[in-house]
Amino acid sequence: MIKVKVPSAFMKSVILNRFKEGSYVNGDWIDGGSTSSQIRASVQPVPSSQYRLLPEGDSPAKFRQIYTNIELQMPSEKIKPDEITDGSKRYRLTDFDNWSGNGHTAGLFREIEK
Repeated sequence: MIKVKVPSAFMKSVILNRFKEGSYVNGDWIDGGSTSSQIRASVQPVPSSQYRLLPEGDSPAKFRQIYTNIELQMPSEKIKPDEITDGSKRYRLTDFDNWSGNGHTAGLFREIEK
């Protein structure tokens, strides 16, 4: 199998916020803590050919396609999805294609409203 990593010329530094598992404490849900780390990623606007995959009524300008050489974490019942900070904007992972067997992951991220 050929492993194809995202070329470093297309990558820049962004902050990855990864969340830990939350739990119920005395009947109240408490989110798990998070860790922040600097990663290299290619942050791209969503191509028009992908607009049909976006939630109905959402503006494509609020989404970014992000390619990285690490595996991304989708939400589960107890874990929040990964978030990326790129400059002054924060994005939350909404969908991804795990091509880690080929050396990279592509994630669809939506801007988090302030």
